[in-house]
Amino acid sequence: MQTLTLIVLNLALFSLTTSLLLPPDIHKCHPKAGLITTEQMPLKILSLETNVNISGPYAEIEYIQKYQNPFEQAVETEYYFPRTEHSVFHKFEGSLKGKTIVGKILPKEEAKQSYEENKQQGNTVAFAEINEKVPDVMKIMVGNIPVGETIEIRFSILEPLDIVLNKFWSFTLLSTLTPRYTP
Repeated sequence: MQTLTLIVLNLALFSLTTSLLLPPDIHKCHPKAGLITTEQMPLKILSLETNVNISGPYAEIEYIQKYQNPFEQAVETEYYFPRTEHSVFHKFEGSLKGKTIVGKILPKEEAKQSYEENKQQGNTVAFAEINEKVPDVMKIMVGNIPVGETIEIRFSILEPLDIVLNKFWSFTLLSTLTPRYTP
């Protein structure tokens, strides 16, 4: 995994924001970047933003990403992202056509069943889970993204900070999945 590491010195609050200006041909370089259909075809990435807020011994990492469905049918997508085994999935929202889907934590089987039922009914729906084979990888499924529509996905995780030399906090932002981690 590629990472960004910060050592936070005597600060109770710290904030970091990154945005990427993406080349139009990003998928030629990174064919599995962002939302990928279940047939392994990428959706068009419009923007990516990462916000990190550090407060005390914790960091909240928020990802905001916009995609467009360029295909001639509604699609189901999957998205994988790195996390540490100590982090917790904090929240999820997806915005489409002026409406926002807000994630709700349910028992895993109940959540999967609700996802499948809503997908069968034609609703745009999302489901997130920790990859059981590789617990430091999270998977998000988004089903029924309509033709030509733009969807904004926001999710965040909470991460405890490491302590360095018994007095400094260290934060590492995991940014990519290497082939070992790619499901």
